[in-house]
Amino acid sequence: MRLHPLFALPALACNPDEPPAELLRGSLGGRAFAARTVVFDEVGPAPGDTAEPTERTAQVVLVDSAGACPLLEPLYHLAWLRCESACEGLFAEQEAWPAGPMRTLWIGVTAGASATGYYEFALNESPGVFTARYRAVDLSPLMGLDAKTCLTACTEDHDFLWTATDDGQWGELQVETWGEAALEGSLNLLLSAGELEGAFAASRCEMGLY
Repeated sequence: MRLHPLFALPALACNPDEPPAELLRGSLGGRAFAARTVVFDEVGPAPGDTAEPTERTAQVVLVDSAGACPLLEPLYHLAWLRCESACEGLFAEQEAWPAGPMRTLWIGVTAGASATGYYEFALNESPGVFTARYRAVDLSPLMGLDAKTCLTACTEDHDFLWTATDDGQWGELQVETWGEAALEGSLNLLLSAGELEGAFAASRCEMGLY
């Protein structure tokens, strides 16, 4: 299957703290989506593991708020129901909290025979495919709380900060560059929450993935 001719255009440089000049465009959650943070990180060994993962896997995250990198590790923990580390991380990064709700798109890529090349969408991770999940988050329920009371709220309702979640339905991904500092490529993705297509350039953001 061949990608749309749009994907022949080059990916452009991206600063995670500024609105990037990438060509990715579309809508999520019923509104136009403009990614202001475009970053990635690779999955590493879990705490206590002595060996690296057997597969090379990365998460590319696109967020419609600038400067969102510090929030992605605690949000990743929140998605995996790790309430204590999620709450501690969110309150440690209060200066990065956006003024309003925030939309995020998480693209998981597991390298096949080569890190660069064509990937098809799949619901589960495996070599040579990619996954996609849309998550909208509202941090306003944290106002007036601290890490301890956040933990109580999260334990009672793991979804208390998510306003919407949605898995991808179909998509194509072309990875042009997968290095230590950048992951660049082109995406064509359909979700029930919307659709995106175009080029992107993600810079490294340490998210503590495992």
